[in-house]
Amino acid sequence: VVVAAAVGGIGWQAVRATHAERLATERSEVADEQTRIANAVNAFLQSILSAGDARNGGNPGITVREALDNAASTVGERFAGEPLVEAGIRRVIGDTYRSLGLPAEALEHLEASVALYRAHAPETDPLRLQAVGDLAILYDDMNRKADAAALYAEDLRLRRVVDGPEAESTLVAEVNYAGVLLVAGDLEGAERAYASCLARMREALGEENTNTIVTMQHLADLYTRLRRDDEAE
Repeated sequence: VVVAAAVGGIGWQAVRATHAERLATERSEVADEQTRIANAVNAFLQSILSAGDARNGGNPGITVREALDNAASTVGERFAGEPLVEAGIRRVIGDTYRSLGLPAEALEHLEASVALYRAHAPETDPLRLQAVGDLAILYDDMNRKADAAALYAEDLRLRRVVDGPEAESTLVAEVNYAGVLLVAGDLEGAERAYASCLARMREALGEENTNTIVTMQHLADLYTRLRRDDEAE
């Protein structure tokens, strides 16, 4: 019996060790893949930045918009068969177009990025979450409130799982969703959400954190709208 128990214990330890080794290998492979993707994205962005460098055969008169347009037109061809690399590059291109005040151009790439991530990456992939959040903000900017609301809800649900309920990214996602409630006319729900987020941000992030200040402003605006001037002040 003792021998059998010992053999059984050794066997279980071997199973656990094998499982731990497999998990370590999987994590290493994921890290290697993420590094490869990041390097590919960086190399692509560097090619955009060097488009105006005459020392490298570039055109010194080219604008950022022109360099971005030229690069964006080749993404699908250059990264055929590498969907996650393409997804990462399209997200960066979309964010850049948005920062240039070009929402229509940004929309094409951010929607493509989210579609690629949904097809080829798990729900909890951090880069996929970033792409979903970026597209939600763009929809909001374009006054596509229903589309934004669906993505804000998705982002919040997954942030709670991936980052934890009290992480800064999750709290920001909650603030974004509170804005959805506000637009939908649920003023009480929006007030509860803003107040809850503000209290937790003050505790976790501090009064001077940018997201704490932005949330404070949202809540003050809502109190003003509700004619609760003392609380707003």
